Amino acid sequence: VHALVEYPHGCIEQTASRLLPIVAVHRLVKDYPLGVADPAEFMRVGVEHMLSMQTASGGFSYWPGGQDVHVYASAYATWVLQRAHSAGYPVPKLALDRALDDLAGRVRKLDVPRVDQGDGVRLAIAVHALADAGREVRDPAVQLHAIRQRLPLFARAFLLMAIHRDDPKAPEVATLLAELLANIRELPATAHTSEQLTRDLDDVFASDGRSDAIVLMALLRVKPDHPIVAKLARGLLERRAGGRWRNTQEN
Repeated sequence: VHALVEYPHGCIEQTASRLLPIVAVHRLVKDYPLGVADPAEFMRVGVEHMLSMQTASGGFSYWPGGQDVHVYASAYATWVLQRAHSAGYPVPKLALDRALDDLAGRVRKLDVPRVDQGDGVRLAIAVHALADAGREVRDPAVQLHAIRQRLPLFARAFLLMAIHRDDPKAPEVATLLAELLANIRELPATAHTSEQLTRDLDDVFASDGRSDAIVLMALLRVKPDHPIVAKLARGLLERRAGGRWRNTQEN
């Protein structure tokens, strides 16, 4: 948490990541020193800074003053704003709706069967963010499921969460869950995902540690009692150096 809230820079990904731990542990801030004297004011300033990067389309540029939407970071930021809103922090409804509308429009424009790995990843996090906000994503999610073998594991985890939120009993849920579990390397005390990327995905922040975390997040949503959950959590802790991970996205 300290590594995030004290981070000095402020692109859309970094700003969203600074807010996420406060959203995640907002029930604990009265009892644990998180380095934030006034969480509500910290969130207000952070949300305001995020909205300074909202473009005319409703999506988010990567830096203040930018005009081009960074689709992956925009989807991530929109999800963080939705989580903040759900946790009771003030997020302007119009701004959030515009961000969600922009994501939905981009999803509609994609020819899903023809997308490459990069666009498939962007589509997966977009449907995850939209589903988390209660938007309808069934059709693009099912289309994406049909080409899921092109996707890295973390994108399939996003897709699993989206479909599960829409319908926990959907057949795609069982298929995606089985595939994620089949691609986890289990050791006596820990476990890690076995990610196989066909190209460099730095532009969507891909890393082994983050894949572990996103797959763990999906399992906690879909199969929280699975014994691999505890091993994945210990594996994540094992990846830390000096009490933190490598960058804002991993943290």
